[in-house]
Amino acid sequence: EALVTESFTAARAYGVEDSVLASLAETFPGIDWERQGTYFFQRVIQHGRRRAEEMREAAETVREIGLEPWSAAGTAQRQAFVADLADAGAMGDRLAVRTDWRIDADRMLAARARPR
Repeated sequence: EALVTESFTAARAYGVEDSVLASLAETFPGIDWERQGTYFFQRVIQHGRRRAEEMREAAETVREIGLEPWSAAGTAQRQAFVADLADAGAMGDRLAVRTDWRIDADRMLAARARPR
């Protein structure tokens, strides 16, 4: 979820979301990426705080075996970033049913531009 929301938001910022979605559809033809992206944004907005904590714990578990937890740590950071935005009201109604991931990507991009 964190990777998709980050990737889709970056694609949106560069104006290449249609190309990214087409590439994903070609690689994973059984997945409706428009729908999946919208669902993933909704899940991160609603559950990002808890999931960030879970991923921090996962990162610590990886760290304990002597590996740097790049993926787990990054996932925790992205989940926490969106949770912070949602807590601040920047993502709209946290419990609203999402209909288009682009709306939430635009909200993330707008929040990024504002000083906190």
